Amino acid sequence: MILTTKDDNLTSSDIDYLEYVLIERAFAIDKLDCDNKKKGNPPKVDKFRRVILDQYLAEALFLMQLIGITVFSDGKAKKPDKGQKTAPVTPVINTMDVSTKLSLGKRVKAEAIQYVKDHGISIGKEVSYAVRQANKADFWINPKVDLLGTEWYIVLNDNKANQLIVLCVPAKAIGLKSENGTRLVARADRPEVIDLTIACDTLIDRRSGVDFTPYVVQRLPY
Repeated sequence: MILTTKDDNLTSSDIDYLEYVLIERAFAIDKLDCDNKKKGNPPKVDKFRRVILDQYLAEALFLMQLIGITVFSDGKAKKPDKGQKTAPVTPVINTMDVSTKLSLGKRVKAEAIQYVKDHGISIGKEVSYAVRQANKADFWINPKVDLLGTEWYIVLNDNKANQLIVLCVPAKAIGLKSENGTRLVARADRPEVIDLTIACDTLIDRRSGVDFTPYVVQRLPY
């Protein structure tokens, strides 16, 4: 069995960490013999990378159990609920909580939207999502021009301030620069999308000068 990623981006440090965790589990569960009697190379990954690797490994172990590979499972299976033929599979490593996912800003649009809904905020189907850019104080996003004609929701994830900023722009409240000379700017190479760079502190689009603060519904800390 081979564990990899779609773009083959695991570093040697990542691999050392994954090996270390799997060997540790092999010894703890004592269900198989491990040729490596040591615990692998000492892991040299920072805490943020470790969280990502733990999530990766949790998903891999979950898939292993689904196809019957249980050598890293402790064997304490849950009993099926009433009406179920089989018990649900429990991931071997706890996955990241929502706050950690949001703070890392990785693959979390669905989690961010659900977090907003869980806090009682009604949000439409047309939602744009952006995370604060690394080493920059702005959100960069390229939503479709068509959204300007609908009730348009935007969720901005400021993972430095640990908050989600929820905005709702009414239909036709903002136009394009080509229409009236004062509004949002479409990308030159892709005219079907808007080129937005919203400042984190002022919520003003740096390209057009449009202020998005009137459209703030709520700021949700996490």
